[in-house]
Amino acid sequence: MKFEFFKAKFMYMLAESANPLFENKLDVGGLTLSYNTDTKVEMSFSSGKWVCVIGLCVVAYGKLNTKEIADRINTFEDIEDSFAFIKRLAGKFVVIQKIKNQLYAIPDATASLPIYYSTNGTIVIASYDEIISKFLRLEKSESALEIRKSGGYGQPFPNNISVCKEIKCVLPNSILNLTDHTVTRFLQFREKIVDRGEQEKIIQKSMDLITEITRGYSKQYSIICPLTAGRDSRLVFAFLEKTGIDFECFTYTGIGVNENVEIPKAICRDKHISHRIIDVEKAEVPYVDSIKEFIGECFSDQMFNYGYTLNKRYSGKAIINGDIIDQIGKSLIGNALPYCAASTTFFMAKLHNYSSKCRDEVKKWMKQIKSGGGRKDIFDYFALDSRMARWATLYSMMYSLCGVPSLNIFNCGELIDSWIALPRKKRADYYISTELLKNIDEQLLHYPVNPGDKFEWMKKNNVLFLIATYLKYFIGLLKSRKSHE
Repeated sequence: MKFEFFKAKFMYMLAESANPLFENKLDVGGLTLSYNTDTKVEMSFSSGKWVCVIGLCVVAYGKLNTKEIADRINTFEDIEDSFAFIKRLAGKFVVIQKIKNQLYAIPDATASLPIYYSTNGTIVIASYDEIISKFLRLEKSESALEIRKSGGYGQPFPNNISVCKEIKCVLPNSILNLTDHTVTRFLQFREKIVDRGEQEKIIQKSMDLITEITRGYSKQYSIICPLTAGRDSRLVFAFLEKTGIDFECFTYTGIGVNENVEIPKAICRDKHISHRIIDVEKAEVPYVDSIKEFIGECFSDQMFNYGYTLNKRYSGKAIINGDIIDQIGKSLIGNALPYCAASTTFFMAKLHNYSSKCRDEVKKWMKQIKSGGGRKDIFDYFALDSRMARWATLYSMMYSLCGVPSLNIFNCGELIDSWIALPRKKRADYYISTELLKNIDEQLLHYPVNPGDKFEWMKKNNVLFLIATYLKYFIGLLKSRKSHE
């Protein structure tokens, strides 16, 4: 099977000149947007202002289409007002806006469609750092490559760095000013909601928002659901079933996979939903090599294997993943730990990285979060910045390259903010997914969840969870040092 870049989804570059890599070119306020045919683009022009929306974008409230969304954003006179409205949107998108003679770029809630940008004074942004690197003929950073190798190619870069010193990545809750190459982050501590009635309102609001988002996605793509024996994919399944759309499920087996297939088979059988078991195949060498020509070397074999397998089975369809409901919805990173337990080493453990240069970047990131007012929510910001914007996006963009976009029905800023307002202890006890399933299909709660999980009990004890995190990290650190002796 041959990799064909022109069939890739969600690929773009905005610069002062066109990139011959892409099929389509569009003049955008004196700049050129280069993009693939299967990457949706909508523009809005008005009195010296303009807005460009790249990618899949739906309104969690109401029924505006992408062109109407662009028109609505273009009515705002201040970029902060645009940012507030974008919080109500969901999908996989980038918004570029010219307002008051300033050019801005804003990512979706988790930056699932990346904004990599040049820091050398040239206006260039793109969906991959390697696209910019090759376009501007930049040298790779030895420091960045050392960090990536230390963590393995299946792990993300820390903070906002990339393969080149002159290229950075925009993190969630940020606005990039392309005119002066500055980034503004909007961080805040959200007072925790402990009143039961108010918590129930968050669940009801979540129901409404996610249902509308799910319907919006289904109008753009044929949907497939990777169903496991876990809670997260089961909640995705419930919303797909609730909206009444046609979809099918699959469960991975094969290379690097250890999934229980009987439970997802039973769920689909009982609910009369089509289900397939798919063996993860080893990607053919020519296929992998041709992808690396576009995005570089720093990706794990398993990423290529997943993308290759999905391309053979589901090209043109969209996967709905459940990443946000685990990272934020059940406080996977910090569990119920007090925020004072957040240390550089703790986050290094979560990055699975042992490089001193990575540690320096983590320290920079922590300083920014704390100085910006996000100290008490630092575990959630790590989940958003590192686990979602950097790690989950590595996989989802690989799928997009291979012609199978990976979308998230929870990827809405307003929805995520409402979940962060719930105490992490309550989230760690599966409050959100349990209450949502009770409202949608309580029967789904009766199927076993990840039977055979040997460490579930440990996650429920803060002391053991913290000890296990550090113990695993220091064992890995010793192994890393021995391998370099």
